[in-house]
Amino acid sequence: MAFFIFIWRNRNFNELFDGIIYASYISLGFAAVENIFMYSDMDMELEL
Repeated sequence: MAFFIFIWRNRNFNELFDGIIYASYISLGFAAVENIFMYSDMDMELEL
């Protein structure tokens, strides 16, 4: 929540599309971290 307040006060945040882009980046980052934690908790080896 604090991150959104920081972005909202930022002078570069001046259009609606900026909010959509920032929210997309935040959600992609959250999903990436969640996947990393999920794969690190698995007991089997991950083969690529």
